[in-house]
Amino acid sequence: MRGLRRGVCGLVLAAACALPGAAEAAAPAWFSYSRAAEYGAKTTAVKVPMRDGTKLGCYLSVPTRNGRPASGAFPGIVYEVTPYEILNVIYVTHGEWLAKRGYHALLCNVRGTGRSGGFFPHNNQPVEWQDSYDLVEWLAAHPGSNGRIGQEGESYGGMTSYQAAIARPPHLVAVAPQQAPTDLYEDDIYPGGIKRTPVSADWWPLAASATTFGRVPFTRVWGAWLRHPRHDAFWDGIAIGPKLGRVEVPVLAIGGWDDPLFRRGSLRNYEALVRAGHGDRTWLVYGPWEHSTVVDWPSCVGPPVCVKHERLPTGVLLSWFDHWLKEIPGAPLPSARVTTYEGPWGSGGRGWEEHASWPPADAAPVDLPLRADGGLGGEPGAAGTASFTQRPTDGLRGRPSASSSRPRRWTPTACSRATSS
Repeated sequence: MRGLRRGVCGLVLAAACALPGAAEAAAPAWFSYSRAAEYGAKTTAVKVPMRDGTKLGCYLSVPTRNGRPASGAFPGIVYEVTPYEILNVIYVTHGEWLAKRGYHALLCNVRGTGRSGGFFPHNNQPVEWQDSYDLVEWLAAHPGSNGRIGQEGESYGGMTSYQAAIARPPHLVAVAPQQAPTDLYEDDIYPGGIKRTPVSADWWPLAASATTFGRVPFTRVWGAWLRHPRHDAFWDGIAIGPKLGRVEVPVLAIGGWDDPLFRRGSLRNYEALVRAGHGDRTWLVYGPWEHSTVVDWPSCVGPPVCVKHERLPTGVLLSWFDHWLKEIPGAPLPSARVTTYEGPWGSGGRGWEEHASWPPADAAPVDLPLRADGGLGGEPGAAGTASFTQRPTDGLRGRPSASSSRPRRWTPTACSRATSS
């Protein structure tokens, strides 16, 4: 197994070793960017036509004065384009928060889900990439728009943000994808070419079916995965990473070290963008987050939804779009190309660090032999065999529950601990 080592303790991808007595580094100053609301907000259900005549069900939030749409021209943000109809009540609060700060905000369900027409064959299908282009252009042409459009979203919304950037609609100015995969085959379904345990990490079809009231048939999605056990044309067609060379707009990629699904997705997308010559327009932020609710949007609607975890401050995305869309002089870009949190979380870790590139300049590869006793590191041990019992629930063990009131504390067992990179 290969990881990265820095200094004495070493840098590892999921957690960094504690330095005894070291003070945890504070978050960068640009995290604290803030701007007060200037408007009211009004949200309207709309149907947005796609080029083939299919209409997507969306919600448009716009700035208001005295209950009426505010005069003037505003930039727009397409956000959280996902299948998850049941979450729209939460997502709408994100859009209204943006509208109060002078944005048109468009929330949509992908075709075949929610109030959207059409058929949902599988996520990331070519028609979705086409729809992502059309949504940006529709918002740019909407009355009151100044034609400068951004896109952001988490997980599925991160995928559709990359879809838009790769499709290159002319009015797209910048994107901020969060927790997005680079290749569903390698990141989640068949890591290392081995199928995940059913109903552990590959629970998505069931969750998607539940949150779309059955409009995503879980048997169809699972069936597609099982029919393609090798990385073939099916997976190539829906992979994001190989297509990132088409991206022209600035990208703020956000990921979480504790994400059990796409932990390396945002990192690999950043690396692909840099290899494609896009490094001068790409920034990366990695923190101690799990897969969802990374950004601290005002989405508390009561238990169990209103659960406070440590999250990325809202001002990070606000400063990003204020810089690129509103062109506010005081809206900062990230102060380094790469900003990472190095745990353990809470105390004793190095905290937030900034780097000019990834891997950091002082990182070096380290090989950790796998021993028959299940350990890693040191010299290879004697040859041997090991056996274990695999249960369908194994993939669910050791994670914080959705009702956890605080983030998981990282506790590496030794300074040589590393994870696959």
